Amino acid sequence: MSALPVVLKALCEGLDRAQDIDTSLDVLNEVVHHLGWTRLVYGWKSPGQGADALPVPVLTRDFPQNWDRNWSKHSPHDPYFEAAFLSREPVYWSDIQAYQHDLDDQQRDCLHYIEDLGLVDGLTVPVAVPGRRFAFVTALGFKGQAASSADGCQVEMMKLVAHFFDNHMIGLTASAKGAEIKGIGIALSRRERECLLWTAQGKTVDEVATIMGVSPETARVYVKRVIIKMNASNKTHAVAKAIHMGLVTMN
Repeated sequence: MSALPVVLKALCEGLDRAQDIDTSLDVLNEVVHHLGWTRLVYGWKSPGQGADALPVPVLTRDFPQNWDRNWSKHSPHDPYFEAAFLSREPVYWSDIQAYQHDLDDQQRDCLHYIEDLGLVDGLTVPVAVPGRRFAFVTALGFKGQAASSADGCQVEMMKLVAHFFDNHMIGLTASAKGAEIKGIGIALSRRERECLLWTAQGKTVDEVATIMGVSPETARVYVKRVIIKMNASNKTHAVAKAIHMGLVTMN
């Protein structure tokens, strides 16, 4: 456990300097890399929502390009997330993979979708605090030998890192209400907000267009505008940032 003070010191000092969501995620990514992992996911569920209520808003680092192209279809059936959500305990992905015959068809489809992206070696650490939203940090791609559930030291470090980080992000959420972070305003039009809301609920561009009564091309324009305004890399990134900033709600 001698590495723990160094890791937490780096995390706390980095987050103290972070000015926004993306910079904070970069800090977490550096710490996760220091612990021996190569990829990162941070996500959350609003209070009162079940494991399969809606697609889980997530922020990622070092993920394959276009990984989220069909993710909204699979997100409600993610067996790794569900195991962490229900058990409130860290989940090594290898443990789920070993018993995939116990999963239902939709869960297996989700698992195969993730595997096809080359994402196979992961550890999902839940942050479950009574009365608060459920959050998690997933570290993937262990650089040493395959990550094992026998490595209690790795789990304990990741649990502390995940809780520290989520506390920081909740603080950012509080300061972001009203569509502002550190004095930087983000204004979405009513139609952009509506488009973002339906996108957050896993609707495709064509479905959003039908719901809103506009053409698919107009819906794509709304999505592109939101991505630019949110300084996001894609619509999944934009949705996650908007939810975290209080611009849209999943409730």
